[in-house]
Amino acid sequence: MGKSTLIKADRFIRHMEMQGATVRQTKSGYLVTSIDGRTVGIHKGTRSDHRGLSNEIGQFRRAGLHHPDDKKDMEEVVAKNEEGYPLYITAPITERTRRDVLAELESKGWPLTISGRELSLDPSTANKALYAVGYRYDLNGKARNRVWNAPADIVELHEKAKAERERAAAEAEHSEQDEMEERPKEELEEHLRPEGDADVVVAGEPVNVSAPDDEPSPEGGPSAGREFIDSVDSWVIEEPPMSLSVAEYLRLLRNAGLEVEIRVWRA
Repeated sequence: MGKSTLIKADRFIRHMEMQGATVRQTKSGYLVTSIDGRTVGIHKGTRSDHRGLSNEIGQFRRAGLHHPDDKKDMEEVVAKNEEGYPLYITAPITERTRRDVLAELESKGWPLTISGRELSLDPSTANKALYAVGYRYDLNGKARNRVWNAPADIVELHEKAKAERERAAAEAEHSEQDEMEERPKEELEEHLRPEGDADVVVAGEPVNVSAPDDEPSPEGGPSAGREFIDSVDSWVIEEPPMSLSVAEYLRLLRNAGLEVEIRVWRA
């Protein structure tokens, strides 16, 4: 039988620590203590045959730990709590980590679903932090595609944050409309003033204007009972002084006390 080289120490230690276990170096090898206090020891050097690796993996499984060379998925092997979540995810976090993850969740609008990769914490800490603040994932889903779902209290915070964003957006829209309506009257009158010296009323005050002379009338006419528009005081309005939608422009003209309609005819 050929001999199998023992796994590298740094890879082994990282894999154990990711599961919340501690690794202590001994004279003959390493002593690993799982998060729930069970221990397993391995020797340095080489294994006698291929069964040595299988026996080693079995020892780790019995201790509720996943060996880095185990072909099974980690969550099939590791110890779990009464909910069915791995103990390395349900381990306590520090108050600083709790504050950090809550601050980040708030900055994201208290998401209803999130993955550990979306947080600035390292993946192991991120998953523990999400569990600690109440998020839960589908135990039947695959670990690689794990999505955490928000608890009821964070759902409530999400709805409040959403309502606040909508309120702020509505206030901004109203503020923009108010600013448009409060433009200086002189600017509006200058825009609406035709050439000439006839008097019409703009925004309730007389303005010295007149309709253009000798303006050709388009063929046809208005509906019965209504004068053709060019037979009354009317004039051509130039392009608006700012970029406005048609609805905004019409509203602005009507707010100035003018009757407005859009008419077209063939050239």
